[in-house]
Amino acid sequence: MALEIDRRYGLLQIVPRPPGSDIPPGADEESIKQLAMLFSEPLPEELVEWLQLCNGPCIGPGGVFGVAPASN
Repeated sequence: MALEIDRRYGLLQIVPRPPGSDIPPGADEESIKQLAMLFSEPLPEELVEWLQLCNGPCIGPGGVFGVAPASN
């Protein structure tokens, strides 16, 4: 799994993003739990892993969703 996370993070680094913007850190455990409560069921493990890696980065055309999308 560590190799897969490294690969995903590497891909995040090469996706176009606004000048000077950084990849935001992952969501904390409490934020992910609160998101799961909104859906009244557990989140898919792949989504949890993604949210722990990065949370709402402003990358690609239109950005990527997260628990609390970044505003950068």
